[in-house]
Amino acid sequence: MHPQRKDIRLKGYDYGKPGMYFITLCCAGRKHLFGEIENGRMILNDYGTVANDEWLKICKIRENVKLHEYVIMPNHIHAIIEITRCRGVIPYEHVWQRNFNDHIVRNYKDHYRIKNYIDNNPENWEKDELN
Repeated sequence: MHPQRKDIRLKGYDYGKPGMYFITLCCAGRKHLFGEIENGRMILNDYGTVANDEWLKICKIRENVKLHEYVIMPNHIHAIIEITRCRGVIPYEHVWQRNFNDHIVRNYKDHYRIKNYIDNNPENWEKDELN
């Protein structure tokens, strides 16, 4: 079991509102996946190149985001990202609930049952307790 992570977010602050944010994204287990440092310069490997290309796509996917300085390191990314405006009526922070349900699909029968549940969910909306 993993230790409980401390919530480092500023209490009561709406992280969906416009502003600049310094973020750090770490590789799982702090594994060195993106390349190595040689003579004080980061040399990206294939995974690092993919990470860089995907990072740059953020502005194309989210028109309300502007990228500033960033660096890809062997096992993490540091970046300054700017939210230029709220997108839509509801800020992102208030769209999804904090946690989610999960279930390990154990076998074919379980997969088939879940597939049918998903396929038939719209038909069962009127009876759904979450409606």
